[in-house]
Amino acid sequence: MIHRLPTGDVKEEWSGISAGELRDLLEGLRRSEFCGYVELRWPDCEGALILSGEGKVFAVFQADAVDLRGPEALRHIVGRAGRVHPRARVVALPHTLGPLLGSLSELQPLHTGLHTRFVDLERLTARLVRERFSGMVVLEGEGWWAFLPFEEEGNGAVYYDGATVMGRDPRELVESLVGVGAQIEVWVSPPPAPRPVEFEAPAEAREETVAPEEDSHAAPRPQEAQAAAPAAPEPFSGEPGPGWQAYQGSETFVVLPALAAEAAEGAPLLELRDRFGEVAVELARRLDGTRTLEEVRAELGRSCAELEPILLYLQQRKWMARYFRRRGPPR
Repeated sequence: MIHRLPTGDVKEEWSGISAGELRDLLEGLRRSEFCGYVELRWPDCEGALILSGEGKVFAVFQADAVDLRGPEALRHIVGRAGRVHPRARVVALPHTLGPLLGSLSELQPLHTGLHTRFVDLERLTARLVRERFSGMVVLEGEGWWAFLPFEEEGNGAVYYDGATVMGRDPRELVESLVGVGAQIEVWVSPPPAPRPVEFEAPAEAREETVAPEEDSHAAPRPQEAQAAAPAAPEPFSGEPGPGWQAYQGSETFVVLPALAAEAAEGAPLLELRDRFGEVAVELARRLDGTRTLEEVRAELGRSCAELEPILLYLQQRKWMARYFRRRGPPR
C-alpha cells in the first residue's frame, strides 16, 4: 500500500528520526488535526503513519516477510525506529483523502499489478457491485489517483491529481476513466474469522526437503511441530513482535550454503557479525532444520525482539530457507 500513497505537500523531512522524536511529531500532528501521512524508510523496510485529520492515526509496516497494519504496525515502527533511525518526511493531503486512506490501511490486497489495458474497468466494478464486494479499488495514472470504495454506506468515489480533489458518483467517475491508462489494485476487507488449521498426512507418508522461504504466513502443521519439539520450550522472554509471529507459521528454518555459518572467516558471516554481533552467528548456526524458532530463542536466552531483525535480514539476503515436509507418494 505504501507505494500507492498519493503525493502531496511535503512539510518536513529528516535524514534520521529517533523513536522519541517520532512520538512527539505524531502527537503534535494528531492534536492539530493534520491530514496526511508520515513516510518512514529503512534500508530493508518501510512504514507509514496515516493521519485522517480527525485525530485518528493508522499505521502500516512492510518488509520482505512482514505486512502489518494497525496497532501492531505502530508498535513495530516505533520499536524499529528505536534501533535504526529511519528517513522520514511529512506529507500533507486534503482532508477529503484522510478517511479514505485510513480505511485503505485496514484492508488487504486482493489483486495487484492490474492495468486498464487488460482489465475492463466498467465490467470489474459492475461485478464487484453484484458480488456485494466490501473493500476499495485504487487507480493510479500519470500524476493522479482515484479511490472507489465499496461499502454498505455507499460512500462516493474520489479523484485526486495532487492539487484538485473531486468527490464523484462512483459510476460517473468510472465512466470518465474508461480508456484512460492506469494501474489498478483491488483491496478487500479482512475476513471476520481466522482460517481453519490445515491438517496433513501422517509423518511416515512425507519426505524431508528444503525450499526457499516463500510464504511466512502458512498455517502451522501440528504433527510436524510435535515431532520436532517433543518437550515444551521455555516460556517467551518478553512479548513476541508481530514480525516474529509471521515467522512462526513455519516451524523450522535452515541457513543456506551461501552463508556458510561454520566458516569463521567467510564474508557473509563476517557481514552478519558486524551488523548484529555474535548473537546473529549463534542464531545462524542453530538454524539447521531440527529446531523451531522458539526452541532456538530459548537456547540463546534472547527475546523475540532481539532475534526478529536478524531473521528479517537473513531472509532479505536470501541466506535462510524454510524447512518443511512434503507429502510422499500415495500408498
